Amino acid sequence: MKDLITVKHAASLFSLKREHINNYLHSGKVEGILVGSTGHPRATSLHGRLVYHNLVSVESLANYLLSRSRSEGAREFVSKVKLLAA
Repeated sequence: MKDLITVKHAASLFSLKREHINNYLHSGKVEGILVGSTGHPRATSLHGRLVYHNLVSVESLANYLLSRSRSEGAREFVSKVKLLAA
């Protein structure tokens, strides 16, 4: 998971609501780091830095969305976003 970004940034990249991405993260459909809703930071393996926001893997989210997309246009969009984020 080298490609971690905040859920807010992922929502703007993929044109999704933050709640949807958080639900995917909480249910284990995509990889990432859950901080929780208590507001307290949690030490992570990201070079020992504290993380205040949920982080999601761009590649994991893109792969999940590709597996669920039914139209060719949606697949092209997700593929382009995945390339831009890399």
